[in-house]
Amino acid sequence: MKSIFLYILYFTSHVAYTQSDGRVTLIDNTHGDHFYEVEINTGIAKRMYLHFNTPEIPNYGSIYDRISKVSGWYINEKEEKTTLLGVLWSQNKLTLYAPKQKTKCGNYTLVAFGHDSVSIYEGKNIIGISEKFNLTANDGLQIKNGRTSRVQGINFNDKSIERTILVKIQNGNRDIHTINLHELILKELGTSKQALIGMNGFAETEVTLLEFTFTDDGVNVLFEIIEHGSCNTDRRSMMYVTINNMYAIENYRIFEVENCRKYYSSHEEKENIVSVISLDTDIDSKNPETYLGSFKIIESKIEIIKQWQ
Repeated sequence: MKSIFLYILYFTSHVAYTQSDGRVTLIDNTHGDHFYEVEINTGIAKRMYLHFNTPEIPNYGSIYDRISKVSGWYINEKEEKTTLLGVLWSQNKLTLYAPKQKTKCGNYTLVAFGHDSVSIYEGKNIIGISEKFNLTANDGLQIKNGRTSRVQGINFNDKSIERTILVKIQNGNRDIHTINLHELILKELGTSKQALIGMNGFAETEVTLLEFTFTDDGVNVLFEIIEHGSCNTDRRSMMYVTINNMYAIENYRIFEVENCRKYYSSHEEKENIVSVISLDTDIDSKNPETYLGSFKIIESKIEIIKQWQ
């Protein structure tokens, strides 16, 4: 029988500290704001704007379900701005509803009870729906006044929720530069865009800035990346990025230091050495067979003492 033990790595702060010659901070936001040119029944394209909120676990279904609530507007056939509320479902479908407006600027709230089952409130009062859009990633339908019309122009696979992961560097002269790490993290983790933005309920990805060190050649930045989920997906990695004085990524390395499925974790030893330890049955801290590898952190870079992968 396997037994799992959790060892907490000694880096715990989520706040970057400041060195005398600069500061580094992490900007991590998940949202989406997009404009679309929408054609209804192949007519003249009308402008639509949608804001996608951070994904959340709905009150219905399983813990693996995720939805993103959506709000916005579109210009209808009378050239009027029509309010829209909706849901991007985990089934990769988008439903938009136009409330029957009592006022021009209603304070609306959407509550989801299940897939394609919602109520819209204005204050505490439930209000009706004047039209509805059922959309896939490429096309869809508008249902209004008993009529169904074909809709094109909304590709929410390309333009919906986005996760922005930026490292912001302020040097001693107070110049500020930002570097986008999203694609790098997506590639190195080998994960999907859906998982990274939080629409895949089987894993959540948390990125934390642990520390940084300015050098004559630039700055080294150390990150912790934790993927939460079932034991098949739980893992923790550490990544360092070397950024030169031209504010370009010169080098990076990522190391997996904990993996629930592979039964290993990390444990701090003396002199800032971190050991990667087997979590198989009957761990003995004095038994060298349980020690898979080790590393040190020097100037915010990972120095491998014994490779474990």
